[in-house]
Parts: sequence; C-alpha cells; structure tokens
Amino acid sequence: MASEVHPANEEEQRQQRIATRAELLWKLTEACEAAFSKYLLLSTAGGAVATLSFMGTAPELRRMWGPRIALVAFMVGVVMCGAVLAARARTTSRTYVRFVEDVAKFRKADISWDELASRCSPKYGTKLNTALEVITFVCLIVGAAAGVFTVWTRQ
Repeated sequence: MASEVHPANEEEQRQQRIATRAELLWKLTEACEAAFSKYLLLSTAGGAVATLSFMGTAPELRRMWGPRIALVAFMVGVVMCGAVLAARARTTSRTYVRFVEDVAKFRKADISWDELASRCSPKYGTKLNTALEVITFVCLIVGAAAGVFTVWTRQ
C-alpha cells in the first residue's frame, strides 16, 4: 500500500516542479529583460541626447569629428538595443514553447524526467544575443570615449 502512495506523491511533486519551473523561468526572463532594456536604452539614448545638446551649443562643434562619431555610435547603440531585445524575446519564447512541448512529451512518457529537467534551458539564439549585446556595449563605449576625447581636446 505504501508503494502505491509514494509514486503518486512523486508524480505530484514532479508536476508541481514543472509548474514552478515554468513560472520561475518566465518571471526571471521578464525581470532580466526589463532591467537590461532600461539600462541599454537609458545609456545609449542619453548619450545621443547629450551629444546632440553638446553639438547644438556652437556651430563649430557640428563640424568636429568627435561629436559626430559619438552621435553615430550612440544611435547605432539605440538600434542595436532594439535588436538585443528582439533576439532575447525570441530566444525566451522558443525556450518556453520548447519547455511546454517537452512537458507534454513527459506526460505521455516520451521523455524521462531527467531529460525534461536537462532540456529546460535556452539552447538556441544565445550566441546571437551575446554578439548583439557586445556590439551594443561597444557602441556605448565608443560614443562615450569620443565624447570624452572631444571635451578634453577642445581648446
């Protein structure tokens, strides 16, 4: 009799872990994407606004290469930020859909519990996400460096 109760409890625990894991993945992803998007948008868009404000103070600044480079870098950074967010959303969506499909497979006994647990992490798009993030940060650094160089070298 005890062996019949144990498997039911184990199955209930697995189902609860599945539901908890799905909810946790979704909430964690939402929180990370929100924080990341705020940082990237604020820093790159803020840099673009600051550069435009700086360039607007005097006509000779508009002809200088430093502010132009900074402005282009910040604007590319803003566009790349959008690309990062789109790629992250796609990766997250694919991971969530794959997890739901794997849960259905597990419930039909097509895959084992261990296989389900090992397959619930993002596998596709992570290299693209990383590349886009690096490009965005490089744009931020180039824009900031060009701005600092222009301010320090301006007579």
